[in-house]
Amino acid sequence: MKAEIKKMWVAALKSDKYKQGQGQLKKGTKFCCLGVLCDLHHKITKGGKWIKMDHGSHKNDPLYFCADTPEFGGSSFYTLPEPVREWAEMGDDDLRVEYGGKKFGLATLNDGFENPKSKTKIKPIKRLTFKQIAVIINKQL
Repeated sequence: MKAEIKKMWVAALKSDKYKQGQGQLKKGTKFCCLGVLCDLHHKITKGGKWIKMDHGSHKNDPLYFCADTPEFGGSSFYTLPEPVREWAEMGDDDLRVEYGGKKFGLATLNDGFENPKSKTKIKPIKRLTFKQIAVIINKQL
């Protein structure tokens, strides 16, 4: 990951500027940790924008980030769009970090994982705060 972008992302997550949400990059005024990175991309590059969904089951619910590119991966409401990943120089492995001796996606650490009915051997994990996620990003990316 590009060092200067990581520094800005960690600082933004540690600040009180962003309220933490879950499930989408941005919902109302709350952000996922990946949504904070999308917002920084928009503010710094003037590219991309937040657009409200106007159809389907998510009508007027989450916002999704449109990176102004027609290519696949240019828009999303729950994963990091490819143009943002390219800007931050992040590969697939950069979205997964170690926590508790296992690898997890940053979005999973942001949202937590609790599914007592799951037949997998994955133990539930507690949702981490932005500040906790910032420490992990700073150490591992």
